[in-house]
Order: sequence, then C-alpha cells, then structure tokens
Amino acid sequence: VLPPAMAEALEDAARGVLATAQPAIELPLSAEAPGEVRNRRHFLASCHPAHDTAQRLTGISVVWKWLNRRF
Repeated sequence: VLPPAMAEALEDAARGVLATAQPAIELPLSAEAPGEVRNRRHFLASCHPAHDTAQRLTGISVVWKWLNRRF
C-alpha cells in the first residue's frame, strides 16, 4: 500500500505508459516512512510498457530505486 500522493503520481505515470506505450523514467517520489520514526524516504520509479510475443501492449512493469538521501 502506497501513501496517497505516491500512489496518485505512480498511477498517472502508469496510465501514460498504457496510453502511449512509452516508458516513464525515474519519476521522483517521496513519502514519510511508517512507524515511530517518521523520516522521509525518497525513491525513483520507472514504468515500462510490457508486450506479449505478438508485441501487443499487455501491461506495465515498475522498477523502484530507493535513495539513501535526496540530492
């Protein structure tokens, strides 16, 4: 389960990939970590189109990169 702001940004990117079949690369996302220590965590997410053997767009794949700190 993603925080609402991250989920909305990722969903927008995924919809764009499904509409255009073009990847969305390194979207900067951040959210507060759950639990007692509420430090902010930063990620880069990339959404890529997924095709079947007939090259039909069938979905997306998402790759997350966790960043130790924000630059």
